[in-house]
Amino acid sequence: MPSYLTTNTIVLRHDTFREKDRRVLLYTETRGKMEAVARSALAVCSKLAGHIEPLSLVRVMIAQGRVFDHIAGAVLVNPFKYLRRNFRAYTCASFICEATYRLIKPEEPDGYIYHELTDALHKLNTSLHAASTDDFWWRTPEGGIALVYIWRLLAQLGYKPELTYCIICKTAKDSAYFDCDHGGYVCDVCARTVISRARYALPNPARTLLQELFAHDMQPNIDAQTLKQCVAVIVQHLLYHTEKPLYSTTSFRYSTNLF
Repeated sequence: MPSYLTTNTIVLRHDTFREKDRRVLLYTETRGKMEAVARSALAVCSKLAGHIEPLSLVRVMIAQGRVFDHIAGAVLVNPFKYLRRNFRAYTCASFICEATYRLIKPEEPDGYIYHELTDALHKLNTSLHAASTDDFWWRTPEGGIALVYIWRLLAQLGYKPELTYCIICKTAKDSAYFDCDHGGYVCDVCARTVISRARYALPNPARTLLQELFAHDMQPNIDAQTLKQCVAVIVQHLLYHTEKPLYSTTSFRYSTNLF
């Protein structure tokens, strides 16, 4: 790594470090996930503090240190200010950033994930809350943006489930369950013979929708029951691979009411 690195980054989170410093967790365009220390970011007169807030697109200059990398400069590119005015959009953005932080290993750059994350934050920033409609899906469009990102993130990281045929008998039978332990759907016959710790209902309409989400966004004309089944599979598949619950799951569930 050169002594200085200048790149665009999404600020995933930050923590207090020492007395006046902040430890900032970034997902950069060229280096992937990395940590850097912002010196004196907690000081009243700090020039960096306003540029390294979570859920922001920032252009940073990072200086390599002996123990910690340091943020030498930062320019706010997009603060996603409308996202912060919408509680539902904010909780969804926090959910996808925490999932990204928990799933991805440091120093593994992936341009696809960076652009998908940036695109998801842009969509959440411009989403409209249509609370007046009776349609189940369009009461929570922000939740759909977050779940589609999570589903594609899991696939990109190598956790893409098998949805074409039964993961046990390898035949294209009607879908009955989604099995997190085996990583795919299980037909009704195999479900009776195989023990699993994490299994969820997944009929054919829900399985078809999950296959489509790898390439297309969710559409508003989705049956409510099918949508709930897909949401349960995506969330449980995520939590299965993070191994520990995400702190933002409760607020995400409360704000979207999707599961």
